[in-house]
Amino acid sequence: VHGALNHIQRLDENRIKVQQESIKIQQVTLKYTQDVNEYFDSIINKINKKRQSILDNLIQLQNNKSSELQQQQYKIEECNQQLKSIINEMDNYISNRSAVDIIIQSNQKVPFEIQSKLNSIIDEVYSLNELYCTASDIELNIIDTRLPELTSWINNLSNVYDNSQTRCFSIYGRIIRQFDSPRGIVLWNGNIIVADSNNSRIQFTDPQYIKSIRLPFKPTGMVVSTRREIFVAGLNNCEINVINIDGQILRKWGSKGIGDGQFGKYLYGLTLCETRNEVYVADLSNNRIQVFDINGRFIRKFGRKGINDGQFNCISSVAYSKFSNEVFVSDHWNHRIQVFKPDGTFIRKWGSEGNGQHQFKNPSHVIVSEFNEVMVSDRENHCIKIFKTDGQYLRQINLPNDGQPVDITTSPNGLVYVSDNFNHCIHYCKLK
Repeated sequence: VHGALNHIQRLDENRIKVQQESIKIQQVTLKYTQDVNEYFDSIINKINKKRQSILDNLIQLQNNKSSELQQQQYKIEECNQQLKSIINEMDNYISNRSAVDIIIQSNQKVPFEIQSKLNSIIDEVYSLNELYCTASDIELNIIDTRLPELTSWINNLSNVYDNSQTRCFSIYGRIIRQFDSPRGIVLWNGNIIVADSNNSRIQFTDPQYIKSIRLPFKPTGMVVSTRREIFVAGLNNCEINVINIDGQILRKWGSKGIGDGQFGKYLYGLTLCETRNEVYVADLSNNRIQVFDINGRFIRKFGRKGINDGQFNCISSVAYSKFSNEVFVSDHWNHRIQVFKPDGTFIRKWGSEGNGQHQFKNPSHVIVSEFNEVMVSDRENHCIKIFKTDGQYLRQINLPNDGQPVDITTSPNGLVYVSDNFNHCIHYCKLK
């Protein structure tokens, strides 16, 4: 009995020690939380002050058009350095992860609050970048340093970068203006519409956030009709859904299977031929193109698995050319582009596996641009290759950071937008 009493006494002493340690941890956590919050508040205040300073400089530039180009560049570079100093200051503080680690262990709500502040800072960086570009006549490279991967609780926050050929916008995440595996991308009425696949939504941007539409499936490929209807292919749901710009599902068709009007597990690419009121769907798993009217009535199909002309091995995309009345298909694992008449008659092909001008490594998407050029997402070669419609190589756009291009769209003023589901962002550049 005496031994048992001693044991109980030792347990009580240990319990008291644990309680005391717990109180200390809570106090330390509170201190770190306050420090982090206060620090980011100070950064936001600094950015607001710098913003006003930058605005003043830019207004002065606009009111003094007769000043020398070299003087303008000097003043803008001075503003640029101010912005970089803020970013570096933020980076240096966050490089010490001990405070963040303690917060994570104690309270998961705190990192979300801090993340919101980080997003506010990033929004300021974006707006300053756009402010430079709109307020000055000079071609600028404003953000040439990457925002750091803040910590693991930011979910591998992607970077804002700007290089000599392409720029990008958005970061990895689940809140507005963030993407998780963006795939389909189309341009409609001046807005960029992105299939934010793993977040089960479509986002409208320009590239500033406009709105998002939540969907009951993971969207992949998209095409928009002149009737303001969005045709959306989905991952794992074996359906084509037609929605309006407000997100209301107007109609849908399809089910899992190999019959006419049925689809395999994976659907990515689709295109419209509005002169014939036809929808072409790349039925990836069944290695065929299926053609429907705009209401979903099956019309015809062509293709089967193989390596010969007119055969496919994983169809990832299909595009209709209004210029030549031809259908272009990206034959993913055969590493080639095949061209057909609308009735499915084979016309020509080009491509083989490799990294040469006329070679591909798993081409994921094909479009015919506003300028009657064939643009191919050469996924594993990290570039967009551009051809004439007969397959003659013209040029290519290389993506930074081992970007893996998925879908492509172009604007009438010569901008190219590319979804990158590896870096969770949208690249854009001016066609040369």
